[in-house]
Amino acid sequence: MRETKISIVVPVYNAEKELQRCVDSIFRQSFSNWELLLIDDGSRDSSSTLCDRLGAQDTRVRIWHKENGGVSSARNLGICKAEGEYLFFTDSDDTLFPDTLATLYQKAKVSGADLSVCGFTYLVEQTKECVDNLPEKAFCGGGKEYLEERFLSDFRREFFNPPWNKLIRRELLLENDIRFGEEFAICEDMAFSMQVLEKSKGICVVPESLYCYHYKEAENLVNRFHENYYEALLYFRDRTWQCFRTLQAKQELYAEVNACFVGKSLMYLHKIYRDSGYEETRKYAELKRIGGSLPLQNALREYRATGKRRLLRELLLHKRFRLLDRLYRWR
Repeated sequence: MRETKISIVVPVYNAEKELQRCVDSIFRQSFSNWELLLIDDGSRDSSSTLCDRLGAQDTRVRIWHKENGGVSSARNLGICKAEGEYLFFTDSDDTLFPDTLATLYQKAKVSGADLSVCGFTYLVEQTKECVDNLPEKAFCGGGKEYLEERFLSDFRREFFNPPWNKLIRRELLLENDIRFGEEFAICEDMAFSMQVLEKSKGICVVPESLYCYHYKEAENLVNRFHENYYEALLYFRDRTWQCFRTLQAKQELYAEVNACFVGKSLMYLHKIYRDSGYEETRKYAELKRIGGSLPLQNALREYRATGKRRLLRELLLHKRFRLLDRLYRWR
């Protein structure tokens, strides 16, 4: 009996230096019935030509060229064009281990899960240091059971957040119209994962490292300033809380996500003053807009803070923006 097909979606943007390495790791998979969708997202280097060359080497490689729209739009195109029963997303600068697809597929097949998740390895490009991020133990069950037993620890360790350590039944995405939020360049992957969890009939967690995340500190999206980061945080929080409501999650999970939302919002306000390049009047305007917004004000009332964050919390709650403005400039 022939194995079920897996569609591997790789967004490609100016990836001429890393793409071949990524595709080679896919060619080495012990699971052979895959198709590779290379989505050229308006690359300005030689990535487009490289994609075409890779497509000519293997009939399982399919190519799409599109105008630049961001990684989410590329992934969404892949969801629409894929033909496999399962989807696997990978970034163009990362690599898979030889048994990645085989292991995740076997776990999903045996358990009947819609979602199969694995651990991963951070490979720091500058130092070649490898650090494993693994789940504590195996898990197989429903989404509600996962929230009650495992989600809190996995969320804190950012294990469940990314899309690229997951094998997902494609029909689940189509039936529930689940896509990546194209209006955001950050947090959209976490929101996507929460939507998948909300609708999944079963989830299987594999306590093995099956994906290699090649980390370049200077180029990492988390280290960059994003103009609508606060709105992206709201999008993630709302999608996560929707999942919690559907699965009747415990109140402590809401509190954990609320604390994450507040903490990252405070960090963003700091980045506005440190990294944004805004003029001084724009910095104050953004501080007032975000700090006085109703979602953040409500979240601050539930947020337990210590040290410097306690001071920031009190100043924001009392809308002492002028004092905060001077504090951020001093810092």
